[in-house]
Amino acid sequence: MLSIPLNVVDTYCIYGVGPHSGDKPGATLGHGQTVKVVSLDTTVVTFGPDFFYKRDKDGVQTIASGNIVPVRVGGPIVVTATVMNADGALGESKTDTITVTAAVLPLDTARATGDLFPTPLSLSHKAVEQPDRTARPAGGYPAKPAGGDPVPVTVIKK
Repeated sequence: MLSIPLNVVDTYCIYGVGPHSGDKPGATLGHGQTVKVVSLDTTVVTFGPDFFYKRDKDGVQTIASGNIVPVRVGGPIVVTATVMNADGALGESKTDTITVTAAVLPLDTARATGDLFPTPLSLSHKAVEQPDRTARPAGGYPAKPAGGDPVPVTVIKK
């Protein structure tokens, strides 16, 4: 649960754990997977996602990050983070709550308290299979000539 004053814009970071990361956060999304973070009541709190997911201060990669933007006092508002698989199926999701409190002055003391999504999302990869980029279609590209220096060409002008 997160409590945030009306006059504070805070950030969120969501971590993933997956089959190749063990129990440590930092797993990345599979090809084609995305994360959606939505507020049940956007008149109280909304989210501004980052275009590129940031790393935390320890360098751990996130699977979603951005700004938490309080709009008006209210709550607790249910917030859901959902992994969308490449095939359109819903993956793992987590819910949490945010309460927007009255503005706090002075601004240098106004801070959010608590954590939004304190536990990482499990990433069981259901990614789209990637084609083998080294394979060539039958009758495709000609074979590269075997090594050696290029053959010198002599141009004769008349």
